[in-house]
Amino acid sequence: MIPLKAVFYCFYCVNFLFVVAHRFLKEMPIEKLKCRFLKSLKTLSLFLLFLLLLISCNKEKLTKPTQTGANTFSCKINGKVYVAKTSLFSPGLTGGLRGASGRYEFEVEAIIYSDGNKASYTIDLGVSPNISEGTYPIASCTVSPGGNGFVMYNASPANINFTHIDYAQRIISGTFSFTAVNTTNANDVISVTDGRFDMKN
Repeated sequence: MIPLKAVFYCFYCVNFLFVVAHRFLKEMPIEKLKCRFLKSLKTLSLFLLFLLLLISCNKEKLTKPTQTGANTFSCKINGKVYVAKTSLFSPGLTGGLRGASGRYEFEVEAIIYSDGNKASYTIDLGVSPNISEGTYPIASCTVSPGGNGFVMYNASPANINFTHIDYAQRIISGTFSFTAVNTTNANDVISVTDGRFDMKN
């Protein structure tokens, strides 16, 4: 999200240009040309202001809790929304329902972004075999902030709720939440809440 100060600064620059042009055009003898130019400049300044305000309000939103295999993944980390996205060098979201009858398990790796892709985490989740719809403890979980290190999950609380599983179509949907503690600093704790996913593989 663009800081509000940057929006006002850009608008100030556009208006400064408008004032300078207006003073310059006062000396021009062609009134029709001056009027047309000033009108165009004013329209441009208003358009730029609208565009900047629109971009500044473009916040990340949690994905919808679907159950169709939409391949979505999102959560909040310390209250801020992060969403899995595909990039040029990464698929963004891999994994899903694994195994066969009687031995189904769930694993996922998601690269999630916030703040216009400026902030990111990688989340790896795994749940032991023989899963069905319902709540399970998370068997393994690591969180890596921006590729700068690992934060291991804290076992309590660490749950995942499978709200929908279609074994034939390989669709699995659910929600999760947990706290994660930095492996090298026990005082560094993050809270992962409102997690949701809808995957098909």
